[in-house]
Amino acid sequence: MRYSGNKITPILISVRKDFARAIVNGDKKIEFRRRASEEAFRPGTTLYIYSTVPDCAVIGSAEVAKFESLTVENLTAAEYLQSGCIGEGELRDYFIGVTSGYAIHLCNPLRFGRRVLLKDIPARAPLRPPMSYTYIDESAQAYLRDLGGL
Repeated sequence: MRYSGNKITPILISVRKDFARAIVNGDKKIEFRRRASEEAFRPGTTLYIYSTVPDCAVIGSAEVAKFESLTVENLTAAEYLQSGCIGEGELRDYFIGVTSGYAIHLCNPLRFGRRVLLKDIPARAPLRPPMSYTYIDESAQAYLRDLGGL
């Protein structure tokens, strides 16, 4: 378990470059996942957005507003596609082989003043790019916010 009581553990989440930028700009309001945990993505959880190749940096954050588990058919509804900044074909390709997935609704996007390379975080709070997502502790969160110019 990664939280106790009302304390929610922040998450470092890997997101494809174009989607990561759309999240921190406030354009992409839903992040889709094939695998996710309702426990991890509770409303109020801060997500630090790791933009993958070629950025390879944390570029901002957003908060979880709502978490949904839905069939792929429901995820391809127009309002989900529009809020997720994705076309139906691309989303169906992403969900090939599964019948359901997750919609993580986002709010309060924040673009960092500076992008943060994970190698710049001191060894006492090391972070590696997650395959999908990973929990981070308070010291790593503080370094991300400080190095990001917040």
